[in-house]
Amino acid sequence: MESTLPMSDEVADGVAAGGSDRASGDGNGRYELSADRLRHVNRQAMVGQFVSGVAHELNNPLQVVAGLVELLQSRPDLPPDVLTKLEKIATHATRATDTIRNLLSFARDSRSERMRLDLRRIVDHAMLLRRYQQARGRITATLDLAPEGGCTVSGSAQQLEQLVLNLVINAEQALGRLPEGTERQLLIRLWNEGGKVRLMVRDNGPGIPPDERAELFRPFVSTLPEQDAVGLGLPVAQAIASNHGGRLWLEETPGGAVLMVELPVDA
Repeated sequence: MESTLPMSDEVADGVAAGGSDRASGDGNGRYELSADRLRHVNRQAMVGQFVSGVAHELNNPLQVVAGLVELLQSRPDLPPDVLTKLEKIATHATRATDTIRNLLSFARDSRSERMRLDLRRIVDHAMLLRRYQQARGRITATLDLAPEGGCTVSGSAQQLEQLVLNLVINAEQALGRLPEGTERQLLIRLWNEGGKVRLMVRDNGPGIPPDERAELFRPFVSTLPEQDAVGLGLPVAQAIASNHGGRLWLEETPGGAVLMVELPVDA
């Protein structure tokens, strides 16, 4: 089955006219698009549809596995070795679910419906979703958020929550690499500064070595150990920030890691 993508009138006319393989520009700075490039874009669309379908099919049984494990963990009569194995199943089920969520974000059309949103509510909800995982990982999370209505942005609630979740999960994974008994601190700060909404996610984990920082936002590149690596969380977060007219960057800090997001205020 062939997948097609809408194209501008200029591109369509240029490809169709005289068997030309290139759309001619109109002299006003519009770029030319080759037929090869159009085929490549169509292939990307087909891959996106395939990935999205597979991800949805995998997500449903994973949700069943995670739910059953949670029910079993609540039983008081299970021996410690069984609880340890259930913990391992839960950890890997969560990793798989996170990977699927990020693949769906990669495949999803970025032109989602935009609306006026209070980013504080999105952060609150994202942290509520991570409360259990943070308690299990003995992570102390501190929120320093602007009052409701003080950080309004225009965007997709689903995508912005995905952005926040990816940054928080990235920090949790870094904190998980600290030795047992070490204090694990996570700070989430949200404020309005000079017409920009800023979100800071800070952890006191092992930090990111200078030679790995250049690769931080490359897809499928991770600073985590190979068995824990996926490498989609931060690239997806950066793409979402960019799609909302903002940016995501790593702040220089002497210890741990600080990730910053900046989005335009919707006044």
